[in-house]
Amino acid sequence: MADRSFRGHFLLARPSLTDPNFCRTVVYIFDHSPEGAAGVVINRPSKLTIEELSVKIYGRKIEWDKPIHVGGPVGGPLLIVHRDPNFADDEIAREIYRTADPDKISDMLVQQVEPSILIANYAGWGPLQLEAEISEGSWEVTPAPKKYVFWTGMKDLWDVMMGEINAREVADILKIQRRNKKPYLN
Repeated sequence: MADRSFRGHFLLARPSLTDPNFCRTVVYIFDHSPEGAAGVVINRPSKLTIEELSVKIYGRKIEWDKPIHVGGPVGGPLLIVHRDPNFADDEIAREIYRTADPDKISDMLVQQVEPSILIANYAGWGPLQLEAEISEGSWEVTPAPKKYVFWTGMKDLWDVMMGEINAREVADILKIQRRNKKPYLN
């Protein structure tokens, strides 16, 4: 597992992961190398909106009632995950970008760039720490479709994705049972 990068993938907290920082979270991984991993929780919107934060950070009110997400337990800069290459600091996955540059973020907020997620803080792992947690069964690693990176559905993203994973697991079990079933002989 150490040779494979999970950059651009989701980590879904398994139900057994009870750490309050990560219980029922979907983490979008934006860096993964032998030095460690980093990502952001994308299914924890806070009650703080861009409109409220803009006055504190930029000294002016940006009228946008969009929530700011809590990206993890590690303090860090504000960042935006988005699909506009004109504002990109780097590309996480095909046509999905990350921006932490304060000037770019200010411009993006004024222009109300969508789809986007504004995130404060992040989640980080040291060398091989994430791989160990995956091996212990704390996380499910899965591709990150764009529709889920920028989820706007009514249901919690973790519930939706875990439901899909559970359905696939049941389907796989049923396939194995059908293959192993022997025809009835008299």
